[in-house]
Amino acid sequence: MPRYRYTARDAQGRAITGTIEAPTPEGVAGQLRPMGYVLIGAHAVLPTAVAAWRARRGRVGPEPLLLFTLQLSKLIHVGIPLVSAVRMLAEQAEHPRLQAAGLEVAHAIEGGAGFADALRRHPAVFPTLCVSLVRAGEVSGQMDEVLQRLAEFLKRQARVEQDVRTALTYPAL
Repeated sequence: MPRYRYTARDAQGRAITGTIEAPTPEGVAGQLRPMGYVLIGAHAVLPTAVAAWRARRGRVGPEPLLLFTLQLSKLIHVGIPLVSAVRMLAEQAEHPRLQAAGLEVAHAIEGGAGFADALRRHPAVFPTLCVSLVRAGEVSGQMDEVLQRLAEFLKRQARVEQDVRTALTYPAL
């Protein structure tokens, strides 16, 4: 879903600016209206080059997946049911593919599928390693611990990817 930068007025006439995801500029107005704002203008925000490249490839980068995994681990640890936690995080996800896949995973779990099986249906979002570790968590009953360790791995992986990018761009300077 596209992001829009908007300018609106609140009930006191003060100018409010921000960004919001909506299907169309009219959708922006529809989302702002219940908050008591009147839309003045909205324009689409172009994604960064990396985000656009990933969107074309269909891959969710390590950062959104890391955040999703870490938050899911914490929610399960405090006793939130798996389906509720996945649905909640999917609804809050900023990456459109992660959001869509998360909602489909929650729906599949509600339909009786295992968590790992539901993740396996979305290889562009959840790598094979994630699926395998989640299956291990299901079997062992230690889902929160497994997700915590997966998040630590994803964090290290993101750091290595960033270091490689930095090393590759340094000679160009």
